Amino acid sequence: MKTKHQLAIILLILPLAALACNLPGSNGYVNNLPDGLVEDYTVPLEAATLDTYAYSPDQLAIQEAYGNPTRFTIIFTAEGRLETWIYDPAGYQVVFADGDQITEQQTPPTYQENMYATTYTPALFYAGMSLDEIVAASGKADFVLTRMEGVVADGQLLHLEGLSVGVVDNQIRFVETLPATTETLLLPEDFSSN
Repeated sequence: MKTKHQLAIILLILPLAALACNLPGSNGYVNNLPDGLVEDYTVPLEAATLDTYAYSPDQLAIQEAYGNPTRFTIIFTAEGRLETWIYDPAGYQVVFADGDQITEQQTPPTYQENMYATTYTPALFYAGMSLDEIVAASGKADFVLTRMEGVVADGQLLHLEGLSVGVVDNQIRFVETLPATTETLLLPEDFSSN
């Protein structure tokens, strides 16, 4: 009788222990996934409640004048947030440090066939975002995850459709949009001659 009781307890604990290995901890679900293609990923409920980044007055002025950037990069460091917004149809590029405009460049716009604009906005990404929050913000369920062992301790690259993100210690470090063919196609009439 005692052996049957112990066996019943073990059979009860074993599935609970296996389930606990898949529950999110401080590292979330994504950190527990192997490298490679992940399809039909479901973001845990606690990551689905998203914050956003609040644009500065300088950024709001640029957004009012040009709209959302065609493509952008964001780098997160201990010193702050460095962003480059690129407006291909206007031939305009602007750089912000913690929301303050620090430089801009105007060049003649050049139309190229099969050029696309990102559907992401810089406001989706904020300091401290976890991998799960990034996936939730993207609205995508398929991505490729690559650990950067030997390059950056606890570093990972997350590639989603139209987006590349670097993460260290489960916190966002950089974002680069890579407009994909499923995003907004730019047409010759989108380009200004200014």
